[in-house]
Amino acid sequence: MAQQPSPPTPLLAALHLNAAMLIGAHYGVNSDASTPIALVALSRLARTKDAPTLERMAASPFGIALLTTLRSLTLRAALAAGFDQGLSDANIATLFNLPGSSTKYQSQYGDFGSLQSRMPWPQYKRLVSALLEALTTARQGQAGYVPGQLMLTTSPTAPLDAAGQAAIAALVASVEQSMLTHLRSGDAGGASSSSSSSSSRRTTSPPLPPPQLPSPPPQAPAAFAIDPAQSLATNLTRLVASRARRQLNAPEVATLAAALDDGLSVFQAGDAAARQQLLATNVLVALTNQSGAWLWAATVEAVEHPTSSIALLAAAVIDFCSNTAAMLFADAAADFTTGAVVGAAKPAFKVRCADRGRQCLPRAPRP
Repeated sequence: MAQQPSPPTPLLAALHLNAAMLIGAHYGVNSDASTPIALVALSRLARTKDAPTLERMAASPFGIALLTTLRSLTLRAALAAGFDQGLSDANIATLFNLPGSSTKYQSQYGDFGSLQSRMPWPQYKRLVSALLEALTTARQGQAGYVPGQLMLTTSPTAPLDAAGQAAIAALVASVEQSMLTHLRSGDAGGASSSSSSSSSRRTTSPPLPPPQLPSPPPQAPAAFAIDPAQSLATNLTRLVASRARRQLNAPEVATLAAALDDGLSVFQAGDAAARQQLLATNVLVALTNQSGAWLWAATVEAVEHPTSSIALLAAAVIDFCSNTAAMLFADAAADFTTGAVVGAAKPAFKVRCADRGRQCLPRAPRP
């Protein structure tokens, strides 16, 4: 691996080198590349553009902890800067999975989804720019240099230790304040510009307001197609909205999100954080995971049966997941049964649906 540039030293400053050039160069992936924003962020600290290297870093215990912390501070900065207060951890996880080129091309950001409904594209660009610039600035000093070097020199399987935790904490303190300064200065600049423009118009008569046009009727979502730039959870939400022929409101989105997490829990081992990570993963990657593929199949099956509400559809998703898991368990149990006669019928299997007090039998295959 090529040796990475070391951070600026007092000697360089004493030589009066071009400080603007040092600060402006990030030596990482460009913000408008097709690389996910999560990897672009790591590249600004590690100063490498090698995709396999960045992917190994992101999958390491230190990289996972670092990205989790960066997502949390990005959410805090967005809320503190006055963005939509309904933004959630899942929204920011989706943001980190978007390609950097979505900051340049609005079509790649999309116009449907929980994140897009809460964060307009101009705000999204400002937030990502503030994060990447803050990381680039932090990399000029110890706060960014130390975690960058740890990612380059630590074994990808090494557990997160006290030194790694301290490095992440120091980076957060530097980056979060820098992001807030960047975001708030942008707001102040916009307010100042608006105030100046208002002052220049005081000597003229105010223009007549434009005629009020009737609001167009709400558009039903277009026919569903997988959006390869979005996460598994976002695409499943889009699928449900497409079959419902309308946009889902915030409570419905929350109900469906809880059902997806509940349904995924019967397929995947691990805690809620592991499930949320899979749901926030790019859909094309998530569908190569067996648990993600089963959840997708269960949701597709559920939307094929009309229901009177999103809550009932969400319950159906959980039921189909439970029934599928029961059949998988029965098949696995039969494989381990000793002395079974080849071709013999498998024993009937029942599973009690959680919190419903009724018996769920595996569905017979369709003819």
